[in-house]
Amino acid sequence: MDLDALRAHYDEHGYARLRPAFPAADAADMARAVWAALAHEHGWHLDFPARGAGIGLLLKWLGYLAPVGPAGGGTVVPAGSHRLVAAFLRQAGAAEPGRSATVRDAVLGLLPQDVRRLPARGVVVSGVLVQVAELTGEPGDVVFLHPHLLHAPAANRSRAPRFMVTGGLFG
Repeated sequence: MDLDALRAHYDEHGYARLRPAFPAADAADMARAVWAALAHEHGWHLDFPARGAGIGLLLKWLGYLAPVGPAGGGTVVPAGSHRLVAAFLRQAGAAEPGRSATVRDAVLGLLPQDVRRLPARGVVVSGVLVQVAELTGEPGDVVFLHPHLLHAPAANRSRAPRFMVTGGLFG
């Protein structure tokens, strides 16, 4: 590897590629693991434990760099699920850290049917209206999400790539 050439390319183009940076077999194993995790319950997750682990995500945001329309790969949320997560945490007690898989399974287990098949009008679960929504936007838009709102990636069925950035406010 020629480090001077690598640095020159980085300086000129703003990126550098290490080829190969790690074995292709390891990359294939990682890709299979990621896709297996996303396939479970359509990829619904929280980014951090709902409590504990010393991480305090107060607010998550999605910034749109290009149009992301319906079926364009926008993040999908079961709107209202953050309220069911709060109820789960109250019921589970302070010792429950609220790991993503535990919370997801508890909340989705309350739904009367597969979340992907919920009617457009949603369903009321434990007094909470839950509706699946695809978050879309135009360049410059920002969508703020509650840190306990379950969310998942959606397939991009459009001809345009999805360009978004994401971040969070920690406290």
